[in-house]
Amino acid sequence: MIRQAGRPGVASMRLPCAASMPDPDAIAGDLFFIVGVPRSGTTLVQSICSAHSRLHVPPETAFFFKHRPPDEAATDDAAWRRWQARLLAAEEWTDQGLDPAEFTSRIDATDRSARAVFLVLMQMQAETSGKPRLGEKSPHHLKCVSELATLFPTAKFIHIMRDPRDVVASQLRMLWINDCYLLRARSWRRLVQAAAQRADELGPRRWIDLRYEDLVADPEPHVQTLCTFLGESFEPGMLDFHQRSTQGFEDREQSWKGRTLQPIDQVRVDRWKHDLRRRRVRGIERETAPCMLHSGYQPSGLCDRPDWWLLDAAELGGSRLQRVGRSLRKRILP
Repeated sequence: MIRQAGRPGVASMRLPCAASMPDPDAIAGDLFFIVGVPRSGTTLVQSICSAHSRLHVPPETAFFFKHRPPDEAATDDAAWRRWQARLLAAEEWTDQGLDPAEFTSRIDATDRSARAVFLVLMQMQAETSGKPRLGEKSPHHLKCVSELATLFPTAKFIHIMRDPRDVVASQLRMLWINDCYLLRARSWRRLVQAAAQRADELGPRRWIDLRYEDLVADPEPHVQTLCTFLGESFEPGMLDFHQRSTQGFEDREQSWKGRTLQPIDQVRVDRWKHDLRRRRVRGIERETAPCMLHSGYQPSGLCDRPDWWLLDAAELGGSRLQRVGRSLRKRILP
């Protein structure tokens, strides 16, 4: 179901003639963003788009979510340099594979706004990839859609969603996620509700919803619809993204991005039936029921049990105590 309302793409460092590459204003006019709850399939969409001859979606920047320059950097040179040092030390910057000296030289010539810095990054990615149109894939930018839509008034947004039970099951396998599963389910609900609001605000010319399950079940018509939404012609090679010449991601990302080196399949659909305890299945459904049904996901039919409520309360309380402990350690330790 589609509702319209690199590193996939990290290429070798080849620099075509600058005159043939779009300037920042042209890049801004054609930008698109791939967003979604983490572990929903954004990397798959990124890989598909980057296999198009005109489209390049570089590694995640998390720019507006994590790395935007502070307001004081606009007029304070020291703050500007400190922010540059933090950015260039971040994994998201290292993953871009760009020349830091060239980047800092270019952004020094801008007005130091987040928009201007981001467009320099996109321009350098266009030059590196040799492709004229840029997309950006950072799942957490789903929280920044309103700002992005204002900064880039013609930008389009591809929102991919996935069954919350599979999303939570996948998130719980990530080493850096140690929250209670109920907090993960609540996060899915809030983000999907926010996405529905953004879809209503932006309308079908700028926003499209795509279900992961539909994409992997019948890829070609859904990829064709994505191309139509972007105003690009469909290329059959987009479905052969797994045959790219480079891995497309860092070695550290192999465990959660490695499947983009294989053809599309449905292996990850309904994994929750095997990976989640019945208590957790019911808890996720309890937290997300209205959004699940609205998005076309059917409940399992499980009923609550008193002991499940008690276990959930204990797990939730333990997770909250861990969060408090982490916050205190950050405040106390240097």
